[in-house]
Amino acid sequence: MCHTAFNPNRPPKNPAEPNWENLDSHIGSQYFREGMLFGFDMPKDSFAWQYLHNQSPGTSETTRFPTDFINGPILINSIYRLNDRLKLAHADRISPEQKVMMQSINKHLGLPENDGIGGTDAEPTYRSPRVLSTGADSMGLVIAGTRVYVNEGSGHKDWLPTWALNPYDLKGSRERGFKQEEFNILGKIRKDPKAPGCRPRLACRTWRST
Repeated sequence: MCHTAFNPNRPPKNPAEPNWENLDSHIGSQYFREGMLFGFDMPKDSFAWQYLHNQSPGTSETTRFPTDFINGPILINSIYRLNDRLKLAHADRISPEQKVMMQSINKHLGLPENDGIGGTDAEPTYRSPRVLSTGADSMGLVIAGTRVYVNEGSGHKDWLPTWALNPYDLKGSRERGFKQEEFNILGKIRKDPKAPGCRPRLACRTWRST
């Protein structure tokens, strides 16, 4: 939904009824009105409607609620030429534990175990194509993809209580002193055979390996 848009070389005759050949899943949805996805049914004289309505098409604000409380939506990145982007990427420091995690992920995805990994055992590094301008994929596209499961997908209910200020539970936020907390999403997925992270089998193996 975020990255798929009309193919500029094959636009649909009727925008309301595009065919598959009229869509491209890599360029970023320049028409997507994310703000109004949340606030379409709010009163137009409310602050929330005004706040969401001013968000420009083709932008996304994934930190709207939990972290910075800043109205700063950014563009929805295009996903293409990853090999060329890797040529320009620089190696970032990661922890030895993160190295082990990335090796396990690579193994379960059928990639070379040390794909993207460099440095030494004590001071390992990792190179990623950096598709996302926020740096959310600094640990690679697989880790970036799992982020969506938490902050936009089926795991969001486990994430809400950990926010420093949870606007859906102000009392709970006050009781724990407006502090961020960790949550064990992997442990929960292991216990739930119906969890989306275990469909398909490859995704389940990847979650377990991390």
